[in-house]
Amino acid sequence: MLLSEMVRRIRSEEFLVNDASQYQQVSVTDWVTKTTKTVVLNEDAIIWFTFSLYYYSAPYSGSGIGGNARLLVDGIPVCSTGEGYVIDGGSQGTLTASGFIYLSAGQHTFDFQVSVYRNTRTANNYVRLQGIQIKKICFSDSRGQLINSGAVNAPNNAETTVIDSNITFPSRRLAAGRIKQVPARIIVYAEGVNGRYSVLKNPGESNDSGKLNWRLFINNIQVSWTGRRGDNESSLTDNITYSEGAYGYYETVINADQTVNIKLKVYNATGSSLNVRAIMYIFMCPWIIGAQAYEPLNLTFPQGSTLYLVLEPLNSDPTKTIQLGGARAWDLGYNYYNTASGTGILYWNYTFESVEVGQCVLLVSGNGGCISIIAVDVRA
Repeated sequence: MLLSEMVRRIRSEEFLVNDASQYQQVSVTDWVTKTTKTVVLNEDAIIWFTFSLYYYSAPYSGSGIGGNARLLVDGIPVCSTGEGYVIDGGSQGTLTASGFIYLSAGQHTFDFQVSVYRNTRTANNYVRLQGIQIKKICFSDSRGQLINSGAVNAPNNAETTVIDSNITFPSRRLAAGRIKQVPARIIVYAEGVNGRYSVLKNPGESNDSGKLNWRLFINNIQVSWTGRRGDNESSLTDNITYSEGAYGYYETVINADQTVNIKLKVYNATGSSLNVRAIMYIFMCPWIIGAQAYEPLNLTFPQGSTLYLVLEPLNSDPTKTIQLGGARAWDLGYNYYNTASGTGILYWNYTFESVEVGQCVLLVSGNGGCISIIAVDVRA
């Protein structure tokens, strides 16, 4: 008997916004909305977004510009690009922010904003908000959690816990077994309230004087950011109340049905007590492949059955890999009974004849891809 589940619901996918406009900003300003997009979802759905900050300084001595871009969803800052800046002329750059969030059915607003805190040559320099896209996708077993710290007082020369939250991803039984591990993606927006002081720190890095130093902890162990961009990388102090909002990103794999504690802490070395705020968005889906190889399922079905998997491109077309077996005490290069790799749509199957189902680990990898179909031909 063939039991199959299509965990990627392709009939629900939509390209909601594709805005090729370039929203230019020249004059110095705090956050200003350059464009607002309204989307209406007929079901709970995963939203993928992307946008970029382009900054340009003309090739003149002393010419410089600095700014930031961010996205607000339903009025709450969710993600920034972090600071883009040129201190002396003749340079340009692009910072791109993208990510997954999970939204409920209904109407949602997406405000795309820019801020320019410094522009020494307004006749030539500018920043641009560009490359805006919003897409809707649907997968089974998706979860999202928004954590908004609100204003928290951070005393000077002290570490303050700004967010302290627990997450648990519930397991579910599929025909091939229970969900075992889940890629988790965490987007952090961190700011000094009305102050551009933030930098993000990895383990072993010292705190910067004059800054808000943000650190991420998983189960009380500090981890390294997968991606980071502070709002004060340059240490420039022009219009210090403008362009606040640092970008942090962390990706990991969590075990289903186990609780994980997440803390975001800040050490205030600015010289005075400040109010700070952080917004953290946690997205989890066992079928969207992340940066690490992981075990999506704890295989449980009758011996002699055939397992089928289909892996596909999602937001890119990486080489996707399926490995069946397990790491040996002596790794001599023969850890897996069966391996398949490829780009495009990867079809794979394996019949468990001599190899025991319960003794095997199923690993998948291929950041940017996804698992779309899981099936078992059960032979009792």
